[in-house]
Amino acid sequence: MVKFNEGALYHSKVRTVIEDGRNFIENTEGKWDAIFVDIPEPSEELPELSRLFSWEFFRLLKDHLEPDGVINISCPSLAKIPDYFWSVQATLVAA
Repeated sequence: MVKFNEGALYHSKVRTVIEDGRNFIENTEGKWDAIFVDIPEPSEELPELSRLFSWEFFRLLKDHLEPDGVINISCPSLAKIPDYFWSVQATLVAA
C-alpha cells in the first residue's frame, strides 16, 4: 500500500487511529478536515457494535469536523446487505 499511495499516510497532516472509534471520538478535543471511518458489519453476536451505527456517534463525528470538513464511512458491499447500507445512509442524513 505504501508504494501505491506514495507514502501519503506518513504525511504530517495524517493521523491514523486504530482503536474503538466511539471511545476515541468521545475522548478527544481534536477537529479535522476529514474523518475516515471503517465500520464493521452489524452483528447479533456483538450488539455493542450498534454504538457505531447511531445518530449520536455520527453527530459526535460531525462535531469534530472543521468547517467544510468531510466524513467518509466505509461500509460493506451494498449488494450483500442493502438494508444495512441504507440504514447507515439514513442515520448519517439525520445526524
